[in-house]
Amino acid sequence: MNTVSAWIGLHYFCSRPVDENGEDLTLLTWPEGNGFLVEKLRSPIQSKIQTETLIEKIKPSASKKARFEVQVYQPFTKEQKHLLCDSIVYALPAFTRKYILDETSNVTEGLVYSPWLVANLSVDKVPTGKGIPPCWDNVIYQSPSLGYIVSTHQDLRASREKSILTYYQAFGEKDTISTRKRMMKTSWEDWKESIFFDLKKLIQT
Repeated sequence: MNTVSAWIGLHYFCSRPVDENGEDLTLLTWPEGNGFLVEKLRSPIQSKIQTETLIEKIKPSASKKARFEVQVYQPFTKEQKHLLCDSIVYALPAFTRKYILDETSNVTEGLVYSPWLVANLSVDKVPTGKGIPPCWDNVIYQSPSLGYIVSTHQDLRASREKSILTYYQAFGEKDTISTRKRMMKTSWEDWKESIFFDLKKLIQT
């Protein structure tokens, strides 16, 4: 717990809905996870979405037509453009602020970002084994990982056996630079063996 973000820790527990008696309500998720929400947000504005575009700079606009000016670069066409807008949602890593926003404060200095491993495994059948049956969020006892989710858990096609397991592992070591270097040197084969070794703890022999 000493490596868990206080904000995320509170959000994890406080966002769980309960009824008037304090009992947990049935958890509702979509088969495609947050992809369901992403698609609902994307579809009405599809024609306005620009991909393959890099943000170079954001600054207050000198024009009275808009509040902000965004300088972008499109590497495939080698074009640089200036876009005008009134509102911006800045959803980039905090360390980029001083480059993109020209911030001079040291508010983000000292922040440490821990690397994560996310692996998607296509399976012909969701494995069953020790403990409760597979559900949306599955935690493995005495495992370094955070467990895995069954992406098709709430798929209405009950006869569907094929699924995708999404496996998560957070690396919270203090020396994040060394951890990243070690992860970069780890081969695909070694990652596969490590994940399979962990998942096999669930399977009865």
